[in-house]
Formats: sequence, structure tokens, C-alpha cells
Amino acid sequence: MTVRNRREVLRFVGGLSLLPSTSVFAQDAGRTALRIAMQDLRVELDPLHPRATALVSFRVLESIYDKLFAIDYQRNGQIRPMLAENIEALDSTTYRVSLRKDVRFHDGEELTAEDVAFTFGAERMLAKDSPGFGVGQISFPSMSAVRATGRHTVEFRTKAPDPVFVKRLTSYGAGIVSRSAYLKAATFDQWARAPIAAGALPGR
Repeated sequence: MTVRNRREVLRFVGGLSLLPSTSVFAQDAGRTALRIAMQDLRVELDPLHPRATALVSFRVLESIYDKLFAIDYQRNGQIRPMLAENIEALDSTTYRVSLRKDVRFHDGEELTAEDVAFTFGAERMLAKDSPGFGVGQISFPSMSAVRATGRHTVEFRTKAPDPVFVKRLTSYGAGIVSRSAYLKAATFDQWARAPIAAGALPGR
């Protein structure tokens, strides 16, 4: 076996860049489709669905779902509002979130506090027999309750003080869904294949 040092490898790679090449685009100039190889393709598009917990899904889900808050990596990891306007700690285990009042779901319906409470609530995530409980517990193990306290205000409670709770609202599974659209679906699988969320749209 031949062993080469780092300098020899770099010299070899640099030399390859000087060789003449034939453009792949020139060879495929007559084609009208772009094919991208992927190791898998999931059709379930709810982040709480077990089959959506895959790398190929993560890339798509971020384009569908907006969250209450996001991490701004261009500003030293600061928390910035998305669907929410602000969050207030009422005590060590209670948080009040005020929502934006100009948000619509992809089907045109208004996003309200009821949708947010439902997204994190017992019927979808919080109860042990809910379809999203297993995946939801990965991101939200400390959450104990959530309720709408007004049309655009939501109250979250945790089981104990959780110093990173606000960051949890930026994490996987925190995308807000439409309560009415969810309840119209016959099954969780059916919903996950055609979800209604509040992700980015042109002009938003």
C-alpha cells in the first residue's frame, strides 16, 4: 500500500484542477428536467409524524412551517419573533406569548391562539395517547399545559423551571398547524400528507 503525505495529496488535487474538462451542462443542454439523487423521499409532512423524522424531511419541513420564534444565527444566536410578537415569563414555569395579528394559513384562514394551543396541546402532542406524543417529547419534555387566553395570546406552563424553554419554541416540531384543517382529516396519516401550516408565502 502506498502512503502519501498531506502535501503530496494537495499537490495532486491542485493539478487535477488544471486539466481540461468537458462541461456537464453542455452535455445535457437538450434536457428539460433536473434530477437530484436522494436516499429517500418521505410523503408525511407533519414534523410529529414518526416517518417525518429523517434528514430528507427536515429540509422540506422548514419551508412549510413557521414557528413562534427562530434563532438568528447571523446575530449571535439571538431569538427573533416569527409568528409571535413577544414572550413574557409570568413566573418560573409560566410564559405568555403574544401573536402577530396579520398571519394567515396557506388556505387563507386566520392564525389565532386556538391554533397555537392546539398545535402543542393534548389532542396532537401533549397527551400520552396523542399521535405526536413520542416525537413531541424529544423537543418539549418539560411542557405540562398550553391554553389560549385571548384571540392572540397563549399561555404555556412547564412541569418545572426550564431555562431553555423559549429556545424549545424554535426547535423541531414547533411549527404551527391549523386546528380546523387538522380536525377535518380522517387520520393522522392523511393529515400529514397534506398539512395546512403558516410557512413563508410570497409577499409575507
